[in-house]
Formats: sequence, structure tokens, C-alpha cells
Amino acid sequence: MRSQIVRLFEQAISPWIDSIHSVAVIGGGRDEPELKSLSKLLDQEVKVLGIDPYSDFYIDLNYPIDKPLPKFDLVLCSQVFEHIWNIHEAIINIHKVLNGGGLLWLACPASNRAHGSPEFYSAGYQPQMLSNLASIYGFETMQMGRIGSERCYFMTHGLSVWPSDEEHDRPIVFYDFSRLPGPKWKNALRFLRDLPGRILAITKSSKLSEDIRYATETFLLLQKKPTY
Repeated sequence: MRSQIVRLFEQAISPWIDSIHSVAVIGGGRDEPELKSLSKLLDQEVKVLGIDPYSDFYIDLNYPIDKPLPKFDLVLCSQVFEHIWNIHEAIINIHKVLNGGGLLWLACPASNRAHGSPEFYSAGYQPQMLSNLASIYGFETMQMGRIGSERCYFMTHGLSVWPSDEEHDRPIVFYDFSRLPGPKWKNALRFLRDLPGRILAITKSSKLSEDIRYATETFLLLQKKPTY
């Protein structure tokens, strides 16, 4: 679903592109796929804010910012909110590093399975919940939605797999053996073990929709209300 989220980002950000001169990524890196659509338009390096050693500026979204930080026209925060526990403080912190009228692209699971990489605090958030929360702290929602498919939902929750685009379209042909460390004979046995589930996955619709029963991704484009 990440590639579809990127396409939605490109559509959402297109009307604003001329007003974006500085970009930051929070909780990710310079390899975020959303950045590829902006790379030819930026006249300066993307900054990374986070807790990792490679970050340009240290920021833990769970705690108040206690030092001056630069401000940006666009902040990308994708697949991060499920890994923090203080989403109120996170929204306040992101608000602080945006220029007036700046944009926040926020994407996270709408429904996910439990995992521990690196920490896991939420199986997902619905867009209206995040929109309402953001409005309290000075954001206006420009776009929001959720997306998924019956097949992706089944593979995520029933087969414990986050499918790639190819795997989602053809669950058996594009079985990802790279997930299975070990000798080839063990991988073959694992494939046979998983085959019934993959066959069942084919019976599930791969059509993308906003149906809340199968939505696995949430996305929002938020704008910091200008200050006068």
C-alpha cells in the first residue's frame, strides 16, 4: 500500500508545490519514497528530525521540544505514529517546526497487526480521529482518507505479511523468499506451509477502496493555520 500512499501524496501536494521551499522528514530518512516526487523541485537538502544517529536534529516526538529548531514549509511523517505513545505531544512538536501555512503529510496504519520494530503502541488510527486532534493544536485538514483492500487486510492480519505491490497482486507467484533466512530446503517447506493461505488470499478482492472494513492505511494533508 505504500506506493499507493505515495501516489496520493503526489496528488495532494501538487497544488502547493510552488510554496514549498524547505522540507523535513520526522521519524524517517532521506530515502522516503515521497521525496522522489519532490527531489527535482527542492533547492536545498531535506533535513531529518528524529532519534536516530543520522538525524540532523534530535527530536523525540513523545516529549516537548526544549531547544530552538528550524521551521519548514513541508514536514513528512509517514509510518511513525504507531511507534509513539504521546500523539498529543507529537502533533504539538510538529506544529512548532512548521512555518505558518506550512503543510504536514501524515500517513500511518488504519489497521495493522502487532509488531515490535522498534516499539509498537497502536494498531492504527482512523483519519477523522487524527483530524479532530490536529484541529485542537492549530491545524486545518486539507485532505484525508483511508485506503486498503480485502486482500491486503487478509494478508496483514491473517497471514502476518505486509505484502509488496507485486505480492498483493499475485500472492503465490511473488512469494517473498527473502523474508525466510535459512537453507533453501527450509524455505521450500515454509512455502508449502504458507501455500493454502496464499491460495485463500487470491479469493479476496484486490480492489482498492476506502471501505473501513478493509482499510489498512490512513493519510492526511494538514496545514498549520497562518499566524498574523
